[in-house]
Amino acid sequence: MSVGNVRQLISWTNQGGNAIAPPIRGKQIIDIVREINGEIITISDYEIEQSFIEICRNGLYAELTAAASIAGFRKYKSSNEEIVIAPLTSHGLKSTEKINLKIKTTLATN
Repeated sequence: MSVGNVRQLISWTNQGGNAIAPPIRGKQIIDIVREINGEIITISDYEIEQSFIEICRNGLYAELTAAASIAGFRKYKSSNEEIVIAPLTSHGLKSTEKINLKIKTTLATN
């Protein structure tokens, strides 16, 4: 549903902590984003997974949910004057089993 420059989307994901119900204060979020002429960036599970692989290749072990900030950063169109921070909010140690299962599943289908 379009709201000014913002589209309100309900998305489904298999990325653990990112899989949440629609926010209780969703209308307030949309109103504020519209008020400040902001943006909401949507990303897919595939984009999260690709960002996760990139993070690992750079020697960091983060959770799949942490890779969402990198995926969003890649889609964000910033100006040269902006400083953009994309934090990795959690480490991979608490998700090792899930990550191993994802790797095994991916290898089995290829």
